[in-house]
Amino acid sequence: MVLAACYALLLPFSLYPRGDLDWLLRTLTAWLVFVIMREESGPRIRVAFSWIFAVSMAGTAVIGLLEFTGSLARDPRIVASLNLVGLGNRLFSTFQYPNTTAIMLLMGMVIAVGVAAERSNEPSLVVLLPLANLMSIAFFFALSRGAVLILPLSLILFFVGLPTPRRWPALLSFAVALSPALVALRGVGANSQIHNYISAWRWIGASVMAAALGSLVLAFFLRLPRWLQYGTVAALILAVGLSSGVILSRSGRPVLNASQTSSGIRVDSWVSRLLPSQATRLLDFNLQTASARLRLIWDQDALRIFKDHPLGSGGWGWDRSYRRYQSFNYTARETHDHYAQTAVEAGICGLAGLLIALGAILVSGWKARHQSFSWPMTAAVAALVSHSLIDFDLSFGVVWFVLWGMAGLAGSNPTIPSSTDATSPAMGWTGNLRSLGQRLNRGTGAVILFGMALVLTALSGTLGLAAHYGTVGAALNGQEQHFQATRALRVATILDPLNSDLALSFGDALQGAGQITEGIQSYERAVQLDPYYPLNQYKLSQALERVRRYDEAVSAAHLAVADQPMKGDYHIELGRVLSYDLIQELEGDQTEKALATAREMVQLGHDLEYSRTRAAPLQSIRMGDPPSWTPLLRLAYGQGLFLLGDFTEAQKALTDARKDKALAIEAEVWLYALYERTQNQGAMRALENKPWIRFRMMNPVYLRLLSMSSEPQ
Repeated sequence: MVLAACYALLLPFSLYPRGDLDWLLRTLTAWLVFVIMREESGPRIRVAFSWIFAVSMAGTAVIGLLEFTGSLARDPRIVASLNLVGLGNRLFSTFQYPNTTAIMLLMGMVIAVGVAAERSNEPSLVVLLPLANLMSIAFFFALSRGAVLILPLSLILFFVGLPTPRRWPALLSFAVALSPALVALRGVGANSQIHNYISAWRWIGASVMAAALGSLVLAFFLRLPRWLQYGTVAALILAVGLSSGVILSRSGRPVLNASQTSSGIRVDSWVSRLLPSQATRLLDFNLQTASARLRLIWDQDALRIFKDHPLGSGGWGWDRSYRRYQSFNYTARETHDHYAQTAVEAGICGLAGLLIALGAILVSGWKARHQSFSWPMTAAVAALVSHSLIDFDLSFGVVWFVLWGMAGLAGSNPTIPSSTDATSPAMGWTGNLRSLGQRLNRGTGAVILFGMALVLTALSGTLGLAAHYGTVGAALNGQEQHFQATRALRVATILDPLNSDLALSFGDALQGAGQITEGIQSYERAVQLDPYYPLNQYKLSQALERVRRYDEAVSAAHLAVADQPMKGDYHIELGRVLSYDLIQELEGDQTEKALATAREMVQLGHDLEYSRTRAAPLQSIRMGDPPSWTPLLRLAYGQGLFLLGDFTEAQKALTDARKDKALAIEAEVWLYALYERTQNQGAMRALENKPWIRFRMMNPVYLRLLSMSSEPQ
């Protein structure tokens, strides 16, 4: 609730109020889920939730493996309906992000094995361990280094918190579930690379069947005396170790015949013989990889934003501010560190509230670890909380609600005295009053929660419906069905009037339908709702440019560049509208305004060069192209230098712009005026036979260039 209160207080001061409202709804809904789950928590609810979660994650694994092995590649309709994005390189599945898929699968494995270890009966083992086996295969091919880093910590925490009698069954359950997967990985990986999905699924099926058979053996094995179980496992480990040593010694292969990975890490030959080639990514742990360096840069930028906004900038505040702080042109709508992002958006109070809440949840789970089916959930929550230090899992709405729902179930639930206790002679009439008060409180609380749930459902449903119409409208606009798109997007903007993305899409559709004025108004509405999102300013500048409102277009383009100085397209747009504005001012004999515009054009060139210099050391890991000189920017820069009297540099810039065929005529007219001002007769003769030069005296801009003072400004 502290986090929700922070978002509520920041709503009037948020960089983007609609984004803040989004996170306010999320936090309130999460609190509601937590309270309901905590109130209803008990062994039956926990085991039911565990089964539902394990089966759901197994379904996620199946969809991901269908995608990864190439099974879905032949039917684009299925791919489109499931909105899958990976198709072979990594296992994305329904989360559309492999790292989040991996951590959710890890949580599913922990919970499935935890329930199996506690039940230790044949039906549970035969179902849950094969599901864990399937999830482990998918977990590997998500190829998430962060999830692999969290894996040993999660398993250690899982075993430490389990009551002593359950640790041995849990260890054997993990061995039965994961051993067949380890054998099958190479076959699955090799066949998935060539999209031989039939062979890949044979390996997967064999692994799952082996886990099922192993679970039957395990159910019988766990009935034996514990000393016999220990002795059998020790003998089996010894036999496997000796057999492996004999095989390696007879094969004549050196055990440490290492191969080189892309990052310089040495990988032993047993990896190449046992695991698929995809394993090289998982073994590539170092801070020099682009992924690790980017995360460090994002955290550094988040810290800089936090220093400027210690009380928070509101929901989506990171996305509305990081572009002004970035040192090169990267795109990261999430910081990949949920706690750094919370600090940016909810401030120091919001971060403290979140950390205290998560700490209290883990402590509560630890205290309740002896309750049935409780600790596996706590261990799964801890895995997710830890992984969120290096990724944006909690930005997925479903993951956010799973966290708080699971946290509510994992801890000890409050107990209410029964009526029998309340009416006992020992308690007397005071016990009756306390019991009555507690029942009334529970009833009042239920009414409040129900009302709150209705309000949140209605509001979220309205926003969800708006998002649906927005998606349909954007798709129709992409298919150039502009009039149908405007109808859908008009409904979307009515349902969600604070959403700048919908206003922007509505403007695009109106522009496509030829309703230019209405389109500009929609862009202006987007800017009004979301002034710190540079794309809004950029689209508005382009629209104003089309109707020759150059002064306003320049203002919008300036704001776009200020909000994202590392974006080359925004520099180009600003250079273009400055050039058009300059021509208009010269034609109107507005000398002072023209000189002011010229100074802006030269400053744009200096800013561009500064941005290029600043980004240069980080180009090896850049995600987008850095700002760079283009012929149009060279032309604008040269025009500004010309009017300010720096003819030497102006000649260089205009000569470069002249190389572009689309700009050659305009550049040559300006060059000829420059040569005439500097009395460069030879260069003038080289251009004088061109038609646009012969008729130059009919060009009002050319005449103004000759009449202006040649003194440097």
